[in-house]
Amino acid sequence: MTSNVYNILTEVLLGGSVIALVVALGYLVAAIIGWRGTQRRRRLTRFVVCVGVFAGLVGSQQALLWGIFLPSLGAEASRVHQELGDDVSVVHVGDSVPSIVLTDTAGNIFDLDKLHGKVVLINFFATWCGPCIQELPEIQELWNKNCENDRFALIVIGREETNDSVKDFQATHGFTFPMAADPNRSAYSAFADEIIPRTFLVSPDGRIAHSSTGFSDAEMSKLEAELASLLSTTSR
Repeated sequence: MTSNVYNILTEVLLGGSVIALVVALGYLVAAIIGWRGTQRRRRLTRFVVCVGVFAGLVGSQQALLWGIFLPSLGAEASRVHQELGDDVSVVHVGDSVPSIVLTDTAGNIFDLDKLHGKVVLINFFATWCGPCIQELPEIQELWNKNCENDRFALIVIGREETNDSVKDFQATHGFTFPMAADPNRSAYSAFADEIIPRTFLVSPDGRIAHSSTGFSDAEMSKLEAELASLLSTTSR
């Protein structure tokens, strides 16, 4: 569905809902004023009918939005979001991965330079970020599948978060993958200027093999496929 068609239908539905609401209020006021009159029941009945029409029109508009229009955006919205993410990225696919050193919530040192030869998954999130919270269970699934593979490493980094806030978040959600805080954006700024969640997959030769911004099922499927491919290649 094109945006023009959607806009026209939305205007018709919302315009009709406004009219229905105004008429309903008119019948309600008339019924209250003439409470002792013979038209009271009829006016109340018409008020209820108009409220029903109003609710139906608003419901239709929401169904149009969530059931048809937004799903129709699909790949286009994902593409636009990815392009926006690329515009504010410091590194891109094919670039050498920056050097970062962090201490995770368990006290372990994560030194990216020392992980050369491994496939490394790096995710940036924030505890307040809705898409991040949607995405992290998927990251947990990837961790569950690959955590025993000594050719794989993963770190989830809380941008502008403290060690305590990340640790509390990790405990609350039951995540078992390594997590670290990046309170001053020092690690994040080496990869990008804005937008979370962000995910980077680093190949064994130390280059960015995959980069994504935001969260979508399609991007997660691409990440999972690229990760499986790199691990398969590394194992040979």
